[in-house]
Amino acid sequence: MTKLTSNQTAALAVFHDFIECESDFEWGDYFWMDDLIEMLTENGWERKSAEGTIGSLLESNDIGLQEFEMTGHPEKGEKREMLYIVNHEPSWA
Repeated sequence: MTKLTSNQTAALAVFHDFIECESDFEWGDYFWMDDLIEMLTENGWERKSAEGTIGSLLESNDIGLQEFEMTGHPEKGEKREMLYIVNHEPSWA
C-alpha cells in the first residue's frame, strides 16, 4: 500500500466528497483533468499545486485514481483525450 502525503490525502477527500454529493455513481466517477483541477482550486489549492498533486496521485499505486483513454470521433474533428477514474467506496458501505 502506498503511503500518501497529507496533501494527497486531502485531495482524495475532495474527490470522494464530490462523488458522494454530486455523482450518480456509487463506485466512483470519470473526470476530465480540468474537472479535477477545478475541484482542488475551489478548495484552496493553487493551480500548479493542484496539477502536481494530481500528478503525484497518478504515479502512486493502489490509491484509486487511474487514467482512461477516451477516443472521440475523428470524423467530427474530435481528438483523443484522457479521462481519469476516481474509484470510490461510499462512506455508507
